[in-house]
Amino acid sequence: MGDIRIGNQKRLLISITLLIPFILLFSGPVRSGTAEYFRGLDYLIISMVQSLHNETFTTVVLAVTFLGGIPALTGVVALGAVVFLYYKRWITALFYAGAVALGGGLNALLKWLFQRDRPDFNPLVIEQGFSFPSGHAMGATITYGLLAYFVVIHLQEKGAKATVISVAVTLILLIGLSRIYLGVHYFTDIIAGFLAGALWIMISVFVWKRITKGSTAGV
Repeated sequence: MGDIRIGNQKRLLISITLLIPFILLFSGPVRSGTAEYFRGLDYLIISMVQSLHNETFTTVVLAVTFLGGIPALTGVVALGAVVFLYYKRWITALFYAGAVALGGGLNALLKWLFQRDRPDFNPLVIEQGFSFPSGHAMGATITYGLLAYFVVIHLQEKGAKATVISVAVTLILLIGLSRIYLGVHYFTDIIAGFLAGALWIMISVFVWKRITKGSTAGV
């Protein structure tokens, strides 16, 4: 019973830790770009990252950013679901696909609500739609983060768990940085996408645990 309470306290602490910067970033002045400090930070970071521009590096970055786009994420979800189904974890397969799809819908809703224009700072590619929060950052966080979670809970070796988590986190961070490098997102767009994605993962895991509580079949 004590372990359950400690686990609940940890989840609550993590939720609060994520929620505070989430509320700050999603406040009117920040997401509209009128908060002086964050506006300066946005332009400082985007100029620093874009100082790395060169033809070879850009080719690599385009490949990385592709991994955070809808086609790639859809393929990852489909592959993940197929693997889960192969191991007869059909509840996990369906839930994973549904959680990622709903997360994508949430990102579209947030973009529509905040309607922040994309940066006009030497963009290397042209993107349509609003900027805040980053769809690539949020989508990658949810897709790769949830996949890592569902894989890790079935692994026994700590080394294997650490490897899966490290690969997922590294990939998510690189996808976020790629959007700044390409000039299609502000730094605050990316951080907001990471935070929104992390919060969605926590909500999804909470719901998944309630759905599968006391059940072993198909989980």
